[in-house]
Amino acid sequence: MPSLDAIVTIATDDAMPPEAGNDAIGLVRSVGMPQCLPALVGMIPHPHANPRFRYVAAQNALKCGATKAIKEVVRVLPEMAYEHRDMEGTISGEIANMSPRAEVLAALRELLGDKKWVVRWVAIEALAAMKSVEDAPRIAAMGKASDRLVGYWGEGSGKEDPTLGQRAKELSEKLGKGSK
Repeated sequence: MPSLDAIVTIATDDAMPPEAGNDAIGLVRSVGMPQCLPALVGMIPHPHANPRFRYVAAQNALKCGATKAIKEVVRVLPEMAYEHRDMEGTISGEIANMSPRAEVLAALRELLGDKKWVVRWVAIEALAAMKSVEDAPRIAAMGKASDRLVGYWGEGSGKEDPTLGQRAKELSEKLGKGSK
């Protein structure tokens, strides 16, 4: 679809104002399935000057493809700095709000075994946001993961970023308290 390619070019152009890029991403999503998903997924790893670009592309890809897109979208996320509040607001939080619940849980449980730390991080955050108490032991099993969640607190916070293991322990403990 030639017009879709033109919209993708606008979205990925660093010279465009961030609002124009975000609007272009929204237009790509409005094309609907199945065309919108590969275009949006392809944008996620694009090195863009706008730090929000990756979040907007991923969130729109999730909205485009729904539960069937969870694994594909999360697996294409590059391993780089991510702020927790942005990740929660656009990716793990978006996934946690999807339905049917059984499909979402199945996808997230599969992602727990991925090699990439960012994929496992999204999975544990979404499972915790879904209050999936039955997954507390699976999340706790990641307690020794030493991967640093770079950028977790945001630039200039002065706080040390936690490890995936520290975050897994925290989330599993919260879920464990919910079951009692």
